[in-house]
Amino acid sequence: RTITLPANEIEIGASAFFNTSALKSVNLEKVKSLGEFAFEGSAITSVNLALNGVKIGVGAFEGSSLEAIDFNGAELTEISDSAFRLTNLSKVVLPDSVTSFGYHAFGYIGRRYGDLLFRLLRREN
Repeated sequence: RTITLPANEIEIGASAFFNTSALKSVNLEKVKSLGEFAFEGSAITSVNLALNGVKIGVGAFEGSSLEAIDFNGAELTEISDSAFRLTNLSKVVLPDSVTSFGYHAFGYIGRRYGDLLFRLLRREN
């Protein structure tokens, strides 16, 4: 399932979709704030994220089934502690605006915690 959020900018609060099993994909282009543990433990596999000038909250996607994330030109400056820890990400293309990574921001990722090559790229090569 996919969730469609309102066209106006919104905030997603702490643990809003915690452990949600029905949600697989979400478009967060209009989200101005992504709270702590917002999608922790959820079954979400893909995210389109265009946050501008804000950070991704602590543990926002920790322990989720996330495989792919598209920052879609976001002007994101900070990725907080454990934001993508224990996910299934295999590749992330970061916007140039990212200047700070929290502790374990991408810790223990991959289907078997390290079997997949994980690359943080500034731009596609």
